[in-house]
This record gives sequence, structure tokens and C-alpha cells, in this order.
Amino acid sequence: GNHSFGHAAGFFEELWYATVPRMLKTLPARADGEALRIGAWGYCIGGLAAWNALTSQPHLYNVAYLGSPAIDFDCGDPFQALSTISASDSHSLRPKVYIDTGADEDDIMHYQCSLMHRKLQDRGLLDGLDVSYSRAPFGSHQSRMFER
Repeated sequence: GNHSFGHAAGFFEELWYATVPRMLKTLPARADGEALRIGAWGYCIGGLAAWNALTSQPHLYNVAYLGSPAIDFDCGDPFQALSTISASDSHSLRPKVYIDTGADEDDIMHYQCSLMHRKLQDRGLLDGLDVSYSRAPFGSHQSRMFER
């Protein structure tokens, strides 16, 4: 596919179809009957990539872990993608978004992540259930964030 700037949606679709079906064939079926959650995670520009996966392909990705995400990229353009997030999503699963920063991040990073957290709640996601934001002490990211 085209893996150049501006083609994140196509990349994440290609990535999903090239890997997930094959991987699922090697795993046992879920015993609990719950719907499958597929997510993306990353730090900094990888956090932005995880956000792009969730917002550009919500029918494929429904979890995103954003570690100090570069949401200021392109003059804050990632905030425009908030319009694709909905608590009453037509794709059956409410998205889950976990955001964290380290305490050594500057105030701008903290402000942007707090703003993203609040705007996700404005879209109907519930704090602590669908979306969370944590600022880890001592400049490190929270090692237990995935356990939430």
C-alpha cells in the first residue's frame, strides 16, 4: 500500500487485514462470548499513530493507548478527529482510550492530554470506564496502565 504521509487510514486497514485474521486463527475462541477488542498503542508519534488507528478505522480498532501522544502534530489536527468518536458507536463497542504522560513532560503536553481527555468525555465516553488520563510521577509512564 501507500505508506506515505496522509495515508494513515489505508495503512491501518492494511495492517489489520494483513495480521489480525491470521493471528486469530492461532488463538482459541473466546470462552466468555464477549466481543473482541483490537487496539493500538504507542508513545509520542506512536501515540499519535494509535489515535489515528482508532479514529480512522473505528470498525477495526476500538482501543487506543496514547503515551505522551504527539497530538500537537500539524497544529493540533488530531483534535479534529474527535468527531469520529462516539459513545453510541454504530460499530457495537464503545471505544476505550487510555492516555498517560510522565511528570517530566512539559505543561503543554499535560494541557493537551487533559484537553483530549475532557473532549472525549464531551463525546460521551465515561471517565474511568471508557477514557482515562494519568500523569505518572517521577517522569515515567505508568507501567500498570494496561491493567485498567
